[in-house]
Amino acid sequence: MKGVNKKLALIFTISAAIPILFQILFRNQSTKENIIFYIALWVMVNYLFFGTVIDMFKNYYVIFSLKGIKINVFPYVINIFLYVLFIVFANGYFLQQLYIPDNAVLNYLVSVQVSLVILFGFLMNLYLGAFPQVQEKENSLIYTISAKNAFKNGKDKYGTVVGSFDDGVVLGTMIVFFNDITSIYSNKKRDALTIKAKGAVKNFLISVETPRSKDKLLSIIDDALSKNKLDSKKVNIS
Repeated sequence: MKGVNKKLALIFTISAAIPILFQILFRNQSTKENIIFYIALWVMVNYLFFGTVIDMFKNYYVIFSLKGIKINVFPYVINIFLYVLFIVFANGYFLQQLYIPDNAVLNYLVSVQVSLVILFGFLMNLYLGAFPQVQEKENSLIYTISAKNAFKNGKDKYGTVVGSFDDGVVLGTMIVFFNDITSIYSNKKRDALTIKAKGAVKNFLISVETPRSKDKLLSIIDDALSKNKLDSKKVNIS
């Protein structure tokens, strides 16, 4: 808990430091009367997006530090890039609105056109891979990669975020070790490939239903079986 509090305090400090710094540099030059409201909004936007980017870096670092990782890097890199780009855009917007309204370069950088390009980038990136959606049950966690998942979890129309490493499988930001898998089977009712595995706190089930993710997972399972990384008795795929 102390570690979490320190992290949140650091994120808030960074988020607040940027608008406070500009307020000091441009004191008495604000174009808005209710400056406190705008600075509070500025801090809140920074806090939300800095926190998201830091969590991404942490999760992605763990994934790409796995030995023998084989996964499409592109969706992860683009995801971080777009969030960082939005942070730059948001800070530029507040700077322009509060202190430098007549700078041609800054006006262009925070224009509606640029905001639409960033938004389009976010939307396109959501089609590069479907991340698991989690549902908590009393004794287990159920993860689903499905076309019916919330749009924020992404779609695998143009790619997938399913991959492998020497000791297991990666699904989005989930890491599943082969040794923790208790069974893999076909769920014909849902047209899904299902994995049951042991967790540190709760056991979990993963249902993979989208075509690209399912095909990628099947190839990983076949490769693991051929290399004796996975017990064939645990696999029942028809």
